[in-house]
Amino acid sequence: MIALVKGDQAEGCDPECDQPTDWMKFTSIDMKVLAKRPAWSANWHAEFDHSNFDLRIHIDGEMEKK
Repeated sequence: MIALVKGDQAEGCDPECDQPTDWMKFTSIDMKVLAKRPAWSANWHAEFDHSNFDLRIHIDGEMEKK
């Protein structure tokens, strides 16, 4: 479960918490991991909708078959 809390609801938060950051410019990110032993790979694709704070993550993975 992921919970997002607006800065004005967070207690003890620095005033800068309410300010936009460079991270707010991202709308999607892709990551890929490859490993040799044991052989496996994984792809992550995340999409962000900043207007309603939606986050969608799609994960594909594959392990070596024995």
